This record gives sequence, C-alpha cells and structure tokens, in this order.
Amino acid sequence: MTPYAISVSMVLDQLDDKRLALRRALKSNRIPIARDILIDIYDIEYALRVRVDLLDECEWGQRLDGLVEAVAALVEAEVHTIPEGLRHVLGSRALHSHDTLTGRLIYVAWKGRDALIDGATYCRKLMS
Repeated sequence: MTPYAISVSMVLDQLDDKRLALRRALKSNRIPIARDILIDIYDIEYALRVRVDLLDECEWGQRLDGLVEAVAALVEAEVHTIPEGLRHVLGSRALHSHDTLTGRLIYVAWKGRDALIDGATYCRKLMS
C-alpha cells in the first residue's frame, strides 16, 4: 500500500460522481457540459494509470476499469443516437489529450521523474 491510499479511493469516488454527472448531462441533452465532464473523466483516468504503480493488479484498478467501462457505455449509447454518417463530439479522439505527442512526452517525463526520485530515495536509505 502507498501512503496516499486514501486519496486514490477519494479520486475513484470523484470519478464515479463525474460518471453520474455525465449521465445526467446526457439525459438532459446538455452535450457541451457532457463533453467537459468527459474530458475530466479521461484526464483523471490517465493520471491514475500513470501515477499509481501496479494499478492493474489491485482492487483500485478493477474499480477504475469498471468506471471507465460504464462511461464508455454511456458515450456509446449517446453516439448511436445520431444518424449514420455524422460524427458526435463525444466520439472525438481529441477528448483524449493524453493520446497526443505532448501527452505521451508528459507520460515519459513523469515516469523518468519517478525513477529518479525512487533511485535517490533508495540511495539515501542505503546511506542511513
């Protein structure tokens, strides 16, 4: 467990709240609001996957996967409501900012930073 374990659970609760807000926005046909909520959801998911080590191997990862699947189902249901041949704003890949070159560079920078900090901490422990 990490010393920040409680915060991961809190972030997952916040993500679930955003999922519910997305559903309400879609039901009331407030697409611009739904788009902003969806961007927040994608950003939170990305941050958790980047920053929490071994996420896929723990209960948090399973909960995150379930939340993301529920969000994907909401978006898919909404996208299928428009006539064929048209594109829906919620189906845009631009909502996944972490899939861009900048997003990937940020990911590499975060992982490099984590490796340096973990290495420095390990060296300090050896010297103590």
